[in-house]
Amino acid sequence: MRRAADLGCAKGTETLGLLQHGWNVLARDREKDAITSLERKVRPERRTRLRTRIAAFGEIESPPLDLLFARFSLPFCRSAGVSGRGPARASRMRKLASVTR
Repeated sequence: MRRAADLGCAKGTETLGLLQHGWNVLARDREKDAITSLERKVRPERRTRLRTRIAAFGEIESPPLDLLFARFSLPFCRSAGVSGRGPARASRMRKLASVTR
């Protein structure tokens, strides 16, 4: 069973693709409308493999993952401590990535 988290899932394009390819997905976004829209798009036979959360990045909690996806959301995420550049940012990114196996 492959597990992924889509942080800042927005319209859910990547979440839907992961579900289509058999992944179990935790989709998170701070906007309720984004989660509601995503849930409407998911085919009934795939709904059991989707979990959703309305939450900001600073509230990351997750079981072990095989994939952590955050396409456009990380640069805007000061609350997770990953904004900025250079070695300090790289260190914070490694810490964030530690939720993966």
